[in-house]
Amino acid sequence: MKHSWTKQCGAIGRGTHAGVYLALPVAAGDDSSPIAVKSVDVNSAENLLREARILRQLRGSPYVIHCFGEDVSAAADPHDGGWRDFNLLLEYAPAGSLGSLIRPGYDGTTLIQKSDVSFYAYQILMGLSHVHEKGFVHNDLKPENILVFPAADGGRLFRLKLADFGVSTLAGKKDVTYYDDDEEEEDEEEEEPFCPHHCRGSLFYASPEYLATGKHNTGDDIWALGCIVLEMLTGEPAWLCRDSNDLIDQILYEKPGIPEEVPATARDFLSKCFLKREPWGEERWTARKLLQHPFVRDNKDVAACLAPMEIGFEDGKMNPFLGCEEEDDDDEHWVSTEDLFLPFRSY
Repeated sequence: MKHSWTKQCGAIGRGTHAGVYLALPVAAGDDSSPIAVKSVDVNSAENLLREARILRQLRGSPYVIHCFGEDVSAAADPHDGGWRDFNLLLEYAPAGSLGSLIRPGYDGTTLIQKSDVSFYAYQILMGLSHVHEKGFVHNDLKPENILVFPAADGGRLFRLKLADFGVSTLAGKKDVTYYDDDEEEEDEEEEEPFCPHHCRGSLFYASPEYLATGKHNTGDDIWALGCIVLEMLTGEPAWLCRDSNDLIDQILYEKPGIPEEVPATARDFLSKCFLKREPWGEERWTARKLLQHPFVRDNKDVAACLAPMEIGFEDGKMNPFLGCEEEDDDDEHWVSTEDLFLPFRSY
């Protein structure tokens, strides 16, 4: 089934490789919910194309962002030189990202209660378990790439979904040092050693074995999960560093400090995420095993009690988006600015 959508003017967020826009139904009377559209020039769409392929394979989990399809849109102005965008159509997360919940407000408080951290850790693990069972490593797991949805029943607890799979890879893939476009590509037998400064994803959440070898494994995501859970529990980042060199040294040779006030079960859970004995990461628990840990295992019943989110519109091949034009203040909008919970989203 085909649908027509129009983009709102101005980005509501910006990911690593694409702008994010709100898309609304064109047909009057259509009561469908808005969706988020990640857009990038077709000539720079490699990562977004990869994300589209991966999301198609990850369908079926309520803990992974749902992709409704992809399309290519032409500019509304025929004299613009043939500019086109590749668009990825995704669920719209009205409550922003986990990062917006963790980061302290002006009064020093966060929107996450310590008693709820295990429930959010459970949801992230459910998403990771699905991703890993499909053979993928997220490679950029961080609070800004975990999207937040209000509970459909209006309750206090949020629903979380993993997003932004633009740098995800198959488990076991190895990175090599990137070269400038004008440099001749090295033969595979003479490839340069991996440089941790050129890592995929956020260096702050990178695992020690990835920084040491450049090889991607599911344990990388578990290490990142530990950093995120620690940040939810303390309101502070897992690492305090002077610069990227200091950060790399800390990740390779130290472990994040866990304050004494963190409950014992949470401390034990984090210790399983931060194992880094030789060989790299072999001792670290898997997502499936961590779901049985006392810190999170009782959340299965809580998740089942929450009313499921209703998507509100159908999948299908989408028609090209209409051009984005400036609108008068008197024009009707499908969604008012009050419906946009936060002024900025990170996808």
